[in-house]
Amino acid sequence: MAKPDGFNYRDEADFIDRFLVPMLQKLGFSMMANTHGVSEHGRDLIFAEFDRLGQIRFYGMQAKYVERIGQGKAAEDLVHDCHQAFAIPFTHPNTNTQEYISRFYVANGGTITKEATDHIFGRVERSYGNNVVLLDGQSLMHLDQLAT
Repeated sequence: MAKPDGFNYRDEADFIDRFLVPMLQKLGFSMMANTHGVSEHGRDLIFAEFDRLGQIRFYGMQAKYVERIGQGKAAEDLVHDCHQAFAIPFTHPNTNTQEYISRFYVANGGTITKEATDHIFGRVERSYGNNVVLLDGQSLMHLDQLAT
């Protein structure tokens, strides 16, 4: 399955800037940092929210803009990204404190095969429980529509 209708972005960076960031803001998250690039440590985006008890929770997102993520190298790269994202702290831009994420999201503009999903969750679920979430293009479109 291809990318959903309306997903016409130049590349991953354009997908992040023109779709993911606005969608997350519409959903009520505070955008902290677009870390896409060399020292991202598995996270293209770091964002946050206050939970119902007033505590801040930080999240990391690895963005992909490919037609399909299959079981091979792409899935294994996401496993590596996940481990890095949880293990390596980031510097909070306003307080200069070292912080860790509590949840990791993968967002792909295209599909994520069942084999890739099984591979990724099989490799990370014991370590991180349900704190790893995979979102394909269709899921992202639905989230964006709900947020509007």
